[in-house]
Amino acid sequence: DDIDFFIIVKKNTLFISRFLILLFLEGLGVRRSHNQKNTANTICVNLLIDETSLLWRKDHRDFYTAREIAQVRPLFARMDMYQQFVKANTWIEQFVPNVRFTDSYKVKEQESMLAKVFEKLFVHALSEYFFRILQMSFIKRHQTKETATKHILAFHPNDYRVKSLQQLR
Repeated sequence: DDIDFFIIVKKNTLFISRFLILLFLEGLGVRRSHNQKNTANTICVNLLIDETSLLWRKDHRDFYTAREIAQVRPLFARMDMYQQFVKANTWIEQFVPNVRFTDSYKVKEQESMLAKVFEKLFVHALSEYFFRILQMSFIKRHQTKETATKHILAFHPNDYRVKSLQQLR
């Protein structure tokens, strides 16, 4: 099937980050599109959050979500973001007490000059607002059970959580 990506981005960069990520994946020809039938060897960016939303929602703290979080394997982490995410969600140990988190590949902490220039030019409140309005209008037209807020984008139209928890009970 496809490869699911969970991405944590800097505060106030969720929508511009999503736009750039999807543009990059589209350019590589590996982006999974909405309602695509043959999804083999495609990438689905189905969960994006910003750093203000590391702690998982209380109403979704259950065995299914704990197992999903325990299965996350980081490709890399800036500013120890993966470790911060793990620390924010220690509640999963109630459901999967033997979980062992992997170390993530840490990228250099110092931001490059190019990154600083990019942020100054494109990632400020106005551009993030523009990309949020643009993308939310598209998301809302196709929205079923997905979550779309200023800080969280979760694209799971087929929510297996409820069914899995019912079967477990």
